[in-house]
Amino acid sequence: MHVEIFESLQIVAKGIISRKGSGAIVNISSISSTLAFPGVPIYCTTKAAMDMLTKSMALEFGPLKIRVNSCNPGVVLTPMTEKFLVAQEQKDALTGRIPMGRFIEQDEVANTVVFLLSDYATMINGALVPVDGGHSIGRCIALKLSKLGAKVYAISRTEADLDSLKEEDSSIETRCLDIAYWDNTRKVIGDIGQVDLLVNNAGINKKKTVLEATEEFIDEHFDVNFKAALNISQIVAKGIISRKGSGAIVNISSLSSTLAFPGVPIYCTTKAAMDMLTKSMALEFGPFKVNYCDS
Repeated sequence: MHVEIFESLQIVAKGIISRKGSGAIVNISSISSTLAFPGVPIYCTTKAAMDMLTKSMALEFGPLKIRVNSCNPGVVLTPMTEKFLVAQEQKDALTGRIPMGRFIEQDEVANTVVFLLSDYATMINGALVPVDGGHSIGRCIALKLSKLGAKVYAISRTEADLDSLKEEDSSIETRCLDIAYWDNTRKVIGDIGQVDLLVNNAGINKKKTVLEATEEFIDEHFDVNFKAALNISQIVAKGIISRKGSGAIVNISSLSSTLAFPGVPIYCTTKAAMDMLTKSMALEFGPFKVNYCDS
């Protein structure tokens, strides 16, 4: 990694700090930072270094109101990558390993960078974003999607929350439903009809240690935090595939999926399960033009 990168980052950061302002920095890294590719070991090593620089700068600059994130694209057909991917067989071999079955468009990387620089990403700091739950979060997402023109169906088991949401945006359709109940959930979601975009946001988090957890307590958490997301995703994905359409599913996970917090081991475990479900469904649904990601 050239010293010029450090110098340019220092200049920008020092300028923002001296003005007592706020700002955002996005480093362009690569999935090569975590996946070794044959023939380019030094490139992969520099990208791994870039990722750690991103995390270190986020830690140092965060208190100074400067966010630092990294965009880590997969294979983008740029003049640089074209030098390595000359034969069509090489391209076919790579796209065969990508769930979406194609390379990344340059605009898709640009859009991710613009998002990370925007005010929509003010709480994203130190994240490595690859391009390849509380009710308040779900409420905010529902209102934002509706404002952007989407037809939104909001689901909650709390009638009062749905009523207040409807008062705030009358165009949002609501369904009062306890998604812990598998069969009833399938009926209600099925009756809605065509769904192209899904956000799995529901979750519960109750305190019990490993020694205190009961079968009922464990089942309650997995029914809501994991099984319900799988159940609804299955319905939505089948609908998209049968229509030969395209869509996207977002799971709201948590830092608890990788960091254990005291007193909530079952919640942390369900979120770790959610993360692996996200990866597995992305692999399975990608060829059917269904994007699947974790937030």
